[in-house]
Amino acid sequence: MFDEPIDRDELFAEDAYSDDRGVIKFRQVRDLGDVVNTTFSFLKANLRELGKGLLYIVGPLVLVGSMVSFVAQRQMEAVMLDPMVFDAQDPFELYTQFFSPVFLLSIFVAFLIQFLFAAVLYAYMDLYRNGEAGSITPGYLWAETREKVWTVVGISVLTFLVYLVGGLIVIVPCLGAIAWLVGVVYLTPLIWLLYPARLLDQPDLGSAVEKVRELVRGGWWSNFGVLFVIGIVTVVVALVCYVPSAIVAFTSGFVGVTAENPGPASTILLAVATVLGYLAYAMYAIPSVASV
Repeated sequence: MFDEPIDRDELFAEDAYSDDRGVIKFRQVRDLGDVVNTTFSFLKANLRELGKGLLYIVGPLVLVGSMVSFVAQRQMEAVMLDPMVFDAQDPFELYTQFFSPVFLLSIFVAFLIQFLFAAVLYAYMDLYRNGEAGSITPGYLWAETREKVWTVVGISVLTFLVYLVGGLIVIVPCLGAIAWLVGVVYLTPLIWLLYPARLLDQPDLGSAVEKVRELVRGGWWSNFGVLFVIGIVTVVVALVCYVPSAIVAFTSGFVGVTAENPGPASTILLAVATVLGYLAYAMYAIPSVASV
């Protein structure tokens, strides 16, 4: 859905997207306003079917992640409220208390949730593009998701390595950090386009990269502008959705600190805040749909 220069019409035409049979056509040249409107129209029109698939496929992992995160937060609270649980003479003791195996497991599960969420989303868009909206059951969606989840993981790991290796330029005095920042800004639109290019169109990573290069050639600024605006919209919506979680988490912490024996009230509030926090991941559907 990214806005492309007018001369990109030929690129779309020669690809002959005969599989773009959904009510909302993905393969069209759109300006910024149309991209935003079409993205939200797609999500609104398919909220029930897509939401049901996410609930069945990602929901169980969200519950596991919520429980693990809840335990990790309780452990950190115990360290903060009782400094006697660690040896102040050992500088690594506090570190090991905070970064416990449960805490590391919560981070791992959080990444799994993001990978699985992205795979479900792209799987649904692929089926939608084939004209199957309205008949996509969770089981059918899961079968398609299994074929895409490892591709999502692979691209994500590759992206991390590219940014990590590129970050080595930071050691260059003065201009190193600036050069790395410029590189990150330049690569970001390409990375976002790489996911749909590989997951929905191209059979391998090499052809997906070449496809992205063709799409961005002569139109980097338009792609970056759309991504930037969509990113702002996503952050605003995510913050609005995160407010209930923040309020509940603050209330839980206040109850835990002020009450001599907070009992189940603080525990329930913290559990609710944890679940609400994970639900904020759903907001990442906005830039993902916009990039297709």
